[in-house]
Amino acid sequence: MKRVLSIKQKTAYQTMGSIKSAYHRGFSRGLALGLVLLAAFIVLTGSLLYGEESDDALYIDPNGNVGIGTNQLHPDVKLTVEGKIHVQDLKATRTVQANEFSGSGSELTVEDGENIKKALNKKLDKAGGHITGKLSISGNVGIGTSDQEVTLEVAQNQVIKIGNAYLSSGGDYAHLANNEWFDGKKWHGKKSGTLIQLDQQKIRFHRHDGKGNHTPSMIINSKGYVSIGGAEPIVPMHISRATTAAFGFPGTSSNKWGLFVEAHACAKYWHRHSDARVKRSPLPVKTANALNTIQNLKVYDYGFIPEYDDSPNRKERGFLAQQVKEVIPEAVSVIGDKELSNGKVLKNFHVLNESRIVAETVAAVQELHKVIMAQQEEIARLREEVAGTRAQMAQFEDLLQKDGLIVTANGKR
Repeated sequence: MKRVLSIKQKTAYQTMGSIKSAYHRGFSRGLALGLVLLAAFIVLTGSLLYGEESDDALYIDPNGNVGIGTNQLHPDVKLTVEGKIHVQDLKATRTVQANEFSGSGSELTVEDGENIKKALNKKLDKAGGHITGKLSISGNVGIGTSDQEVTLEVAQNQVIKIGNAYLSSGGDYAHLANNEWFDGKKWHGKKSGTLIQLDQQKIRFHRHDGKGNHTPSMIINSKGYVSIGGAEPIVPMHISRATTAAFGFPGTSSNKWGLFVEAHACAKYWHRHSDARVKRSPLPVKTANALNTIQNLKVYDYGFIPEYDDSPNRKERGFLAQQVKEVIPEAVSVIGDKELSNGKVLKNFHVLNESRIVAETVAAVQELHKVIMAQQEEIARLREEVAGTRAQMAQFEDLLQKDGLIVTANGKR
């Protein structure tokens, strides 16, 4: 059975050599007697009380440090307790340290955040280290830092997790990703997801495979230029094919199209890449049949069904892809199935490359020009022949007049 109190008193008895030490453990037998003896010993020794046995319930060393349930005192604290403490109210004017604050409705309130900040600045990811319940701090808090400028500051290359989202930063970059994080040296992933990277004045959007491999999807640079597809933007809106990332036709699995707009599009200028250095084996077109090709195209006036277009009364003039396909097959593409607003699906939806028709029209105009030039040459030749014939007729009339064979209008020969 543990003693209630163990006291060893060094008194004048020791100098007399009669007794080396005296033990008084009177609380277990008689409380009153123990109190009287304790008071006497405190007076005699100048309040130096200390116990020495490991199973003492109360241990007090000569320095005034107290242990309850243990004689293994911490040299830097005044009270060491082996076990739990139950108090109704606890007020601390300086630092409070604990591995864990827990319990239903537990609350820790610190008026001056400087003291609790020192404890919270230590890494909270140690085994068993956590805080439950409410925590109120009026000052700034740092994790892995010594000087905080904001309410919560975390050292670089450390990670904050919220659900499956991870926030990490180091240097001039910051990462926000799901299912992966960066520790300053390498990536740690669980499964595929997306990543947003703040890189100085750039914003980068990536897809990742959870194994440290990233595929760029979009970039916004310091000028505000936007690139979709992974290339560095060189114009305000840059859509590249640097990756397989591209806009597919809505309702289809196609990814061959760089951009699809299901609305009105307007631009001051439209330009198409046409550098000869990127074109393979260019050959001049024989325009002989171009005129017949254009003549076989049919131009229509039409509107759109309301399930496809929100302006059904709008009138257009143009071509029908299926009809053009009969004349110029390479001008038409089939991009997949198209779902209308009423749920109806149009199989094998057709789209038209009108620039192909423009090229065919130019060839037809060139062929028409050749025909016109040939006709003009023929007309010029005929005009020369007519002029020559008229000259010959004039000479013949002159000869007839001289011979008196021509009667003039006044009847003279």
